Amino acid sequence: MTTLITPRGAPMTTNRPLRPIVGVITADDSPRLLYRTDGGAWIVANHDPFMRAFGDAAIASILRAEYATGRDGLRALVAAGDYFDPNAPAEVEAADRTLRSTTVSLYRLPVDGDTDEISDAALQELLTAVATTAGDPMRAERAAAELTAPVAAPTVVCQAHAHLDRPRFEPIDLPGGGQYWPRTLFDTSDVAFLRELRAGGSMHARLSGPPGSGKTTLVDAAFGEDIICVQGHPDLTVASLYGQYLPGEPGSGTAWRWVDGPAVRAAREGKVLLIDEANRAPRDVDDALLSLTDKRRQIINADRPDLPPVTAADGFMVVVSYNHSDIGIRPLSASLLRRLSMHVRVDTDYGVAARLGVGDDLLQVAENLRTSGRRYGIDHDCEPAWYPQLADLEGAEAMRRHGPQAMFGPLTASATEPARVRDTARVFASVFGTVVTEIAELGPSN
Repeated sequence: MTTLITPRGAPMTTNRPLRPIVGVITADDSPRLLYRTDGGAWIVANHDPFMRAFGDAAIASILRAEYATGRDGLRALVAAGDYFDPNAPAEVEAADRTLRSTTVSLYRLPVDGDTDEISDAALQELLTAVATTAGDPMRAERAAAELTAPVAAPTVVCQAHAHLDRPRFEPIDLPGGGQYWPRTLFDTSDVAFLRELRAGGSMHARLSGPPGSGKTTLVDAAFGEDIICVQGHPDLTVASLYGQYLPGEPGSGTAWRWVDGPAVRAAREGKVLLIDEANRAPRDVDDALLSLTDKRRQIINADRPDLPPVTAADGFMVVVSYNHSDIGIRPLSASLLRRLSMHVRVDTDYGVAARLGVGDDLLQVAENLRTSGRRYGIDHDCEPAWYPQLADLEGAEAMRRHGPQAMFGPLTASATEPARVRDTARVFASVFGTVVTEIAELGPSN
C-alpha cells in the first residue's frame, strides 16, 4: 500500500483524500510532525524520547500532543525539547524566534475520508520519511495554512474575456484614478453582482485570491465612496473596530472623548465595511464581526454598556478579502466563513493586462507560469504555485525601457518561494532570450 506522497515525487497512486502534514528535523536531529484533524485540533507527533534513547526508531512509540490553535501547533513543532507548554512565556518567545527563521517540509498522506486520526504505523513511516526524504520546502506559516480543512462554499473563478477587442462590459472609473474592467460572474458582471448582493441586504461576501489580483479594486469599482476600509494586521483590535476613548482636543476641556470605530460608522451609515487582508488580523476580529454578519445585524459594545446596540442601516454590507498563501496569515474561523456566504475567487484577467499595455512577451511568460502554477495545485491538492498578477505585470512593463533584468525584479516582487523565482527566471529567459539573475546587481563605476 502506498502511504506517503511527497510533493517532489511520485505520481498519485491512490484515490483517497490527501492530508497535508508538516515535518521538521529538530535541534536534536529527531523528526517531528504537525497535522490537523478533521475536528480542527492541531496535533504534533514525535517519537517517545525515552524509547528513542535506545537508538532504534522502529521500536519507538509515537507521542501526540494536541493544541487548540495553529500558532501553538507551529510553536510546538519547532520548540526545543519534547514537551512544549503554550502557557510558558519563555517557551513561546523562544519558539516564535525559531519560527521566524525556519523552513519546514510539506508532505501528503492518503487517509480515509471519515478518518479523524492517523495510525501509529503511518506516522512512523512518515517520521522516517522526514528524516530521510525531502518534502516540499516552504515557510512554516504558509505550510500551516495548507493544513486547514476547506470550508464548503460556492466558489467562482472570474474568467478572462474571450475577445480582447470586444469586452462585454464597459470600464468603470475608480475613485482614486484609473479604470476597472468588469469580468463575467454568473450571468452578469462581477461589479453588478456585488451591488446586487448589497441591495438584497442579507448576504455578505469574501474575495480570495493572490496579492495583486484586484480584490480591493473590484470592491472600489462596485461601491466607490460608500466603502469604509479597515486594513488587517496583527495589531488590529476589537476596540479599533467598534470604538474607543481617545485624548480630547486641546482646549476642549475634555480629557477623553469617545470615537466610534469603522465598523460602527459603516453600520450606522449603511456603508460597505471592507476588511482587507482579514486573515492577517487576530482571531478576535472574526468574532467581532459575527453579530454584524448574521440576522441580528447588530453591534453590542462591551466597552460601552451605557449605549444601546447599534443596528445596521439599509445598505450595510461586509466584504472580506484575503489570500491563502503568504507569510503571517491564518485561517478565517468557520463561523465567519459561514456568514460570508458568497465566496468569489479573484484572479488576474490577462486580457485586461493586454488592454492596459502589458506586452505580449510578458503575457507569454505569465501564461506559462499560470499553467504550471495551477498544474502544481491540482497535482498536490493545494493552492496553485505563484504566478504573476496584474500589479506584477504592470510593474514589469514600467521597467521595459531599462531592459529585461530591470523588468524581472517587479515581475517576481510578490513571489515568496525561491524555487518559484528560479522557475520564473528560466521561463523569462526562454521568452526574452536573455539570462536574468534573481536579484539585480550593481555594475562597475567606470
